[in-house]
Amino acid sequence: MRRTEWVLDRTEATSERGMVAAKHELAAEAGAQVLEAGGNAVDAAVATAFTVGVVEPFMNGIGGGGLMLIYLADRRQTIAIDFAMAAPRAARPDMYKLLDATSPSMFGWRAVRDDANIHGPLSIAVPGTVAGLALAVERYGTIPLRELVQPAIRYARQGFPVSWHTSLEIAQDLELLNRYPSTRAIFTRGGLPWPVLTGLEQTMLVQAGLARSLEEIAERGPDVFYRGELGQDGPEGLEGSAVQEGQAHPEENLVFSKNQRLGAPSQEGPDNGNRRRGVA
Repeated sequence: MRRTEWVLDRTEATSERGMVAAKHELAAEAGAQVLEAGGNAVDAAVATAFTVGVVEPFMNGIGGGGLMLIYLADRRQTIAIDFAMAAPRAARPDMYKLLDATSPSMFGWRAVRDDANIHGPLSIAVPGTVAGLALAVERYGTIPLRELVQPAIRYARQGFPVSWHTSLEIAQDLELLNRYPSTRAIFTRGGLPWPVLTGLEQTMLVQAGLARSLEEIAERGPDVFYRGELGQDGPEGLEGSAVQEGQAHPEENLVFSKNQRLGAPSQEGPDNGNRRRGVA
């Protein structure tokens, strides 16, 4: 006898000229629409990245970082842009009291008192996403950044349907989300996860504050996120913290490298002292 099993599956996506892969269909569609409009792969990747930060806020966002590999076919050259997060300039080891235990996080680090390195103002590193994506578009894109941010602005302003995955992620971090009034107001309904509804009563997750931030970035460029009002108007508890001081110099955390080893089996990119490897 064999019992039934719940299988999560997806239908196959097909295309003749280009493809965009993302963990959320709305983000992938945003990138695909950029390709259809004549944009190149970098344009599509940037639009996808900004959009996925809205529709999967528990995984991505303008407060994070990343790494981009770009293959320039006409030059047969691979470019790596590392915009991973970096420790704030004013951060000090004594801000994080080590305990004789292992952290409950997925990384297996040594535990820190009050989990200060995992959540709260002291856990926030200097974000690299906005600066890194803007640099990629400036050097290798064909569409202005302000246009590529528009899908993300639309989904933040108008909202997007709450799926079972979104509701589950909210439920898993419910205690933490309820700790701060702003996250409680956005990601919960009266302190509980947003319900998954369909049809005319479909639940839409709206992030009006994020929409305003993205509009500022679209209109005024990445500097407003680091040196402008947005950089000063941070999350609750961030005022005067180490990360606010460090945000003033995001370019110091960007690493730009060119790999010209044609035919190499893998490409490496710098990662703040570590090495990242990927299949070429």
